Amino acid sequence: MTRWTPKAVSTTDPATAFSGKYGRYVFSYGINVMVDSASGIILDARASAARTAEEPIAAYRMIDRIRERHGVRPRILAADTGYGSGHFLAWLEQQGIETHVPVIDHRGRKKRYLPKEAFAYDEASDTYTCPQGKTLRRSGAKRGQPTRIEAEQIPYYPSRSDCGPCPVRADCAPSGLRKISRSVHEPARDRARAREGTDAFVVSTRLRRRVERVFACIKHHDDLHRVRLRGLRGADEQFLLATTARNLKRMVRLGAGQPPAKAPVAA
Repeated sequence: MTRWTPKAVSTTDPATAFSGKYGRYVFSYGINVMVDSASGIILDARASAARTAEEPIAAYRMIDRIRERHGVRPRILAADTGYGSGHFLAWLEQQGIETHVPVIDHRGRKKRYLPKEAFAYDEASDTYTCPQGKTLRRSGAKRGQPTRIEAEQIPYYPSRSDCGPCPVRADCAPSGLRKISRSVHEPARDRARAREGTDAFVVSTRLRRRVERVFACIKHHDDLHRVRLRGLRGADEQFLLATTARNLKRMVRLGAGQPPAKAPVAA
């Protein structure tokens, strides 16, 4: 995945991110955990800089680490929208994991010009059709070869003879030709989007509350409001210790609900 140079870097701990994700803007880390929905046991934890784009990277590593150490992988993965990037959804499909994750989408935003949803995509011809019936074709490469792999976006353009005299050009592309961008992972995004609202997705969303409860307990009950070790490795160590303590408490509660085993009696 493409990384970028941050605008602000901590002089004491450069691995952190300057973020207001958790309230006021501070340099901070984010904790990522993988929880078994049946038992509530934390399977793995990983630290990351407090950026939304870092969350899928941490999830990659947790899934790989669980598979390498224990030979298991999730059958269904439920997560919040921060994990709904096309790259991550496509990777999960390749691993045989069903995704119950809201897709990162900007369809609901108020837009000044004609939105992308007004253009119809035809998979057979790999083209878009505008509301005026004109065709937008893939630009810069042959079909099947992404033109901009780093950005993971494929551009589609109309011909200048179609776009120039268009009667709705002022509402569509007043500054020039209209461009439509399509993610190279759009099929995976479409399949994940189709699962939203299904009964299974609703159940997974309800079970995902256990993860949010883990975050709340670790931060407030266990007083993990700040890390005391520098660097990503130090934050990882502290988060692993905190989640281990949380697992021990959870195991005590799970064991308390079972009847005590009968002690053997010597004759």
